Amino acid sequence: MLELVKEIGSRHEKTPAQVALGWLLEHELVMPTAGAKNAAQASSNAAALTFALDAAEVEALDQATRAWRE
Repeated sequence: MLELVKEIGSRHEKTPAQVALGWLLEHELVMPTAGAKNAAQASSNAAALTFALDAAEVEALDQATRAWRE
């Protein structure tokens, strides 16, 4: 899972955390609550809103996490 998130992040020039938040935002019934201890972390979290995962990336992340969600 971590390697997949890193790979996707590399393609978008985003951190693994930003990819994870972006993926969660793709799901209508999920509202991620990202913690931040300082302004830099809050800014980094907000950057998850500055890109979009394509359908194949969302599906790959869905498949990689399916066992955890069932």
